[in-house]
Amino acid sequence: MSVLTNAKADATRIDNGGVMDVTGNATNTIINGGTQNINNHGIATGTNINSGTQNIKSGGKADTTNISTGSRQVVEKDGTATGSNISAGGSLIVYTGGIAHGVNQETGSALVANTGAGTDIEGYNKLSHFTITRRGG
Repeated sequence: MSVLTNAKADATRIDNGGVMDVTGNATNTIINGGTQNINNHGIATGTNINSGTQNIKSGGKADTTNISTGSRQVVEKDGTATGSNISAGGSLIVYTGGIAHGVNQETGSALVANTGAGTDIEGYNKLSHFTITRRGG
């Protein structure tokens, strides 16, 4: 399924093997074993990843994503995630040049960061507020 520029999809479910490519707006998507690719100019809001993957590509944005056990959110170079909630058993992976702000990392979850130039991660875990920033080249 493709959500094209200027188009909107609301309350869509992506089951095992399903793929949603977003260049428009996708809201309240439920990922149950599928994959959501947020491409340049694409915006995903209120996504629940019950199992499966959300890939935020260059120029893509995701806001308020819930990452459950066995799920992952991947932020690629020049992709942006805001307000990601990582539950126990879930993973947030940020590649060099990716941005993730307002992360809420629960005990038992994973935050995997490549700290090359342009990476910017900020959020909270059980212990405190954290920031991982690498500017320049």
